[in-house]
Amino acid sequence: MIFDSGYVINKKLWEQENTRKRNYWWIYIEEILGRLGMSCKSIDIENLDNHLDSLRILFLGPDDYGKYHHALKNWVKNGGILFGFNSSSIDEIFGNKFEKKIFLENPFSINGYLNFTGNSFLSSIKGKFPVASDVNLVTSINSKVLACFRNFPVITSRRFHNGYAFYFGFDIAKTFWVINQGRPVDMDYDGDGYLRNGDGIILKSIRLPVTDEFLFFLQNILCSCLMIPLIYHLPPLNDKDVVPDAVFFYGGDDESTRGIHFSACEFMKGLSLPYHINIMPDKNFEFAIDGEEFRKLEENNTEISLHYNFMDHFTHPAGFTEDDVGKQTKIFIEKFKKIPVCVNSHYLRWTGWYEPALWMEKYNIRGYNGKIHFRFPPVNPVNRIGFAFGTSFPFFYWTDYTYENKKIEFVDLPITFYECGYIGEKLDSGKIERAVKLAANYHTISNFFYHPVYIARFDSCRKAIRKIVEIADRKNLKILHSTPDRVTQWWIERSKSKISDIELKNNTMTFNVFCTAKQGIAVRIYTGNKKIIDANFPFKMKKLHSKKFLFLFIPHGENKVKIKFSL
Repeated sequence: MIFDSGYVINKKLWEQENTRKRNYWWIYIEEILGRLGMSCKSIDIENLDNHLDSLRILFLGPDDYGKYHHALKNWVKNGGILFGFNSSSIDEIFGNKFEKKIFLENPFSINGYLNFTGNSFLSSIKGKFPVASDVNLVTSINSKVLACFRNFPVITSRRFHNGYAFYFGFDIAKTFWVINQGRPVDMDYDGDGYLRNGDGIILKSIRLPVTDEFLFFLQNILCSCLMIPLIYHLPPLNDKDVVPDAVFFYGGDDESTRGIHFSACEFMKGLSLPYHINIMPDKNFEFAIDGEEFRKLEENNTEISLHYNFMDHFTHPAGFTEDDVGKQTKIFIEKFKKIPVCVNSHYLRWTGWYEPALWMEKYNIRGYNGKIHFRFPPVNPVNRIGFAFGTSFPFFYWTDYTYENKKIEFVDLPITFYECGYIGEKLDSGKIERAVKLAANYHTISNFFYHPVYIARFDSCRKAIRKIVEIADRKNLKILHSTPDRVTQWWIERSKSKISDIELKNNTMTFNVFCTAKQGIAVRIYTGNKKIIDANFPFKMKKLHSKKFLFLFIPHGENKVKIKFSL
């Protein structure tokens, strides 16, 4: 039987919330499932009855499902896999009894933390998980408790006949959204004198990528229930049938400094590393390189993009406008005859919530490499490792109610390792060791951010970059070395790739893959104890987060996959 996965939305409630100038937070579940590599269809709650028969996996958000209690119970009983996030009136299906609700007053704040019990799904979670939504606490009746909030069960699991029901007493979509995108930068929250994206940080602990960990937790739950193909978050390595351990991408800002671009470029090229330089207009709106130098740098394996200057001629702390974005974008395009792909801004200036992303996207700019890794102050937090917005993954910006909570085709690439591995003229090898270990353990897309001026002028900076390559080689890691433009393009293409028509019959699995990524994609499947007899695409086995996965390498275009397993 062919089956689909789906998530339920409430179009009427969405419209009502937007009319009241409130966000319909649950729609961000689309972003979360996309990061997981799941191809899910959107189902309006009014039509839920008509879709259940075709579904095997279903995600429910904060809504009242009392009307569908009987249908959902039978669906789970017959083999459905149900995930409910603050879903009310169906606690009995999850094996729970509702106790009380803890409201969140400020939407851009943390309501508390989950404490996880020891269970087989938690191989990747190293600490507590912050919740940024209302919390519904329950008593477990005939469910297994996976996590608690203030000593009450808040995540539970239940095997119910042929199906599974997983309860989450919080809104995962809202929690991810406000952690990753941050709060609106509408005032100088950190008191450093500027409006910068650091003012959007809501996390207290930034040591680990907490939302990435939770994604792996969800992945482990899914894999425990069903063999399901998921699009992997890393591209195949250099167009070969190899799964990389991580992606490292390199870039930095020229700060309108002359005479450093080619030196930095040649150094990176000597290590066989690609590089990306964001060039900034000075106070007179002049760039530090001319058109011929721009062309030569690109020929030398260095991407060139725009570094917005919202520092000169601005009163601080204050924002910038759409006209400011437009003026500098037009200057860059007119001078260099190219639309920048992934940009940045001096001092990581930001204003509002999503607005600069919308303004830049209007010029066909596709990404921004600038969610800071660490809090301000210090003004320039060098040689620090952090995940201030909870993730190392790229993610799309989404609008507020003004634009009906729509996804913007514009990607943020968080900074993770900033001028990492040195202080002044002193090398800090231990910091590089930790960065590489973190990236390899989480299989991240990690940004090693190094300004070209430091590469050109500081031997310690060059030693730190050499150390990245040396440590990765010593650990025998397979690293895909990349750049902000390439990562941006990959993430957008990956997001448009889809898996459909999944069927598992006897010892054979088939499904369709529509791959828009030019370099192809890897599809991963947790096969448990089953052995692979044959597949019609190249495949390999690889261990991820304590579980062994089958990886299939799928080329660009439309593909029909067929896999035979041992019984």
